[in-house]
Amino acid sequence: PVTITITTAQITVTADNKTKEYGAPDPALTYTHTGLVAGDTTAVFSGVLVRLNASENVGVYPITQGSLSAGNNYAIGFIGANLTINKKPITVTAVTNTKTYDGNTSAAGTPAITGSLVGTDVAGFTETYDTKNVGTNKTLTPSGIVNDGNSGANYSYTFAVDGTGGITA
Repeated sequence: PVTITITTAQITVTADNKTKEYGAPDPALTYTHTGLVAGDTTAVFSGVLVRLNASENVGVYPITQGSLSAGNNYAIGFIGANLTINKKPITVTAVTNTKTYDGNTSAAGTPAITGSLVGTDVAGFTETYDTKNVGTNKTLTPSGIVNDGNSGANYSYTFAVDGTGGITA
């Protein structure tokens, strides 16, 4: 009798780079492969790729092999990729309001937000008059950040100076 040794075949699995916007669900983590023996199909694969860190904050997170396997006949050479979480864009617009002169530029209005906030994130926006003096058609300017547990860094902000107001005597 002749003894034959069959060794595992080497294949390469390359993860695909992925992106998402802050607050969106993770996309499916996909990959390409090379090296399957003729006649074998992707049915030999089981398991899933995973990203190394489950944080939902804006950033770049490595995609790893996770539990992905090609069975006993194959050894996987894995090439990782990244999942990039991008900032969620919002527009913050001053709203029209008036007040009685009080010696400061603070305004009672709460700026309007175009674009939704994620989960339990809280808007932290105010607006101010261009001067503290009595007058009409005064420019109101919004400012602030979203309290998102990441110092507001999960959002990109566009501040619109659209509101006007007046300060009466």
